[in-house]
Amino acid sequence: MDVILRSHGRLMLQINPLSGLIFLVGVLLGSYIAGKPQIGLTCLLAVISANVAAYLYQLNRKA
Repeated sequence: MDVILRSHGRLMLQINPLSGLIFLVGVLLGSYIAGKPQIGLTCLLAVISANVAAYLYQLNRKA
């Protein structure tokens, strides 16, 4: 969970799991209010798939 939150925070140029959580909640809530919850879920899926790809390619874990 920490990796996902940090990755989501990095999208907004913040390397902090708390800011990542705030941005994730904001995107999910905003997309739900706009009547397009698939946008928020797609954003979460993109962050997860990017981390899976980085893990499979054995990229630098510290970066």
